[in-house]
Amino acid sequence: GLMVLKSDPTGPTVLISCALFAAAAALARWRREDDSPTASTVYGWMVWGALIAFGLSGFDEHGFTGIPHRAVWLILSGGVLTLGLNDRQPVVTAAGVVSLIAAMSMILFDLGVGLMTAAGVFGACALVALVAGLLISRRQAGARP
Repeated sequence: GLMVLKSDPTGPTVLISCALFAAAAALARWRREDDSPTASTVYGWMVWGALIAFGLSGFDEHGFTGIPHRAVWLILSGGVLTLGLNDRQPVVTAAGVVSLIAAMSMILFDLGVGLMTAAGVFGACALVALVAGLLISRRQAGARP
């Protein structure tokens, strides 16, 4: 997967890398259920790899031609976010959140918002997600007996 990303960082060949990362993530998730000690770590990294590869696969599309790719990216990010929450895997949840924010920022860029403004939106969303995560963890820590 990483060799494909290095040789052609954009385009349809990156989708092959995305599929390889997704398959490895599915395998690691399955092994995690068998109490494999390293499977959770591998699961998280493979999810990150799959989302990064998918994001890169449409990086050369700009303007309205990039919107369909970004829409699918948003859907995949939401699915990964839900999967991470369901599996209680913070690394997978974080991958979904970061990917969701990146996809939204790319949509803003595709719609003509400047790159610095889109980066600002990404940064603001990241800060909001960080604060929300801290508040949730504090509330859960206070609710424990």
